[in-house]
Amino acid sequence: MALFKYRPVDKNSLNILINDELYFATSSQFNDPFDSQLSPSEYIQSFESLGMNDQASELVVLEKTLQKRFEIMGIYCLSSHDDNLLMWSHYGDSHKGICFGFRNDLHYYVRTDGPVSCEEVDYLNPGEHVYTTLYMALNSGSRFHDDEFVNSIKKRQALFKTAFTKKHKNWEYEQEVRLLCDDSGILKFNPLALESVTFGMRISEQDKETVLTLLTLPKWSHVKVYQAKAKGLELALEIETC
Repeated sequence: MALFKYRPVDKNSLNILINDELYFATSSQFNDPFDSQLSPSEYIQSFESLGMNDQASELVVLEKTLQKRFEIMGIYCLSSHDDNLLMWSHYGDSHKGICFGFRNDLHYYVRTDGPVSCEEVDYLNPGEHVYTTLYMALNSGSRFHDDEFVNSIKKRQALFKTAFTKKHKNWEYEQEVRLLCDDSGILKFNPLALESVTFGMRISEQDKETVLTLLTLPKWSHVKVYQAKAKGLELALEIETC
């Protein structure tokens, strides 16, 4: 399955092709003020309010460490589809931008300070609570009272997965998939990770030529190039080979 990044044609987008680099943002940089903003202390308070004191005490031990990880966790947001009208409008510069198609094989993405994971975003209905899904995640597959809890990869992954992959139902149109790593900033990727580049239906000839010129570099010889077009009388896009 390919994963797609909708972008305007700007310096940061061209840098993907020039330097084989992706920028992993922190959650504080997101356009949704509710996205990934719950702190460990809020999870603890939620557990305590439900009488889950044992679970709360487990998180208290880790609170300072977890808070630091929450603040610097790196996130790269993608979509599972390349023909999403709203995504082209909102993130692809009103269809004047481009859409990168990446492999989801994680060995193509390299960091020296920790692993990269790939997670689908789960969209919650109004009234659903994030801490409920966290409680279920923490208790699936292993006991909460684990002597190795502090160093337990499964527990840590469950916490981060819940904290960074839950969004309001209103965002479901994004069909989002996220790459997560232990630190934010620049991540180098293997050029083979990039499978395709799709031009928006309104892209300028100048921007198109700029991107095509970069794609002539030998490292991008395998990349397929597509053009998004209006699908006849339908209110939809079709993606054609250039």
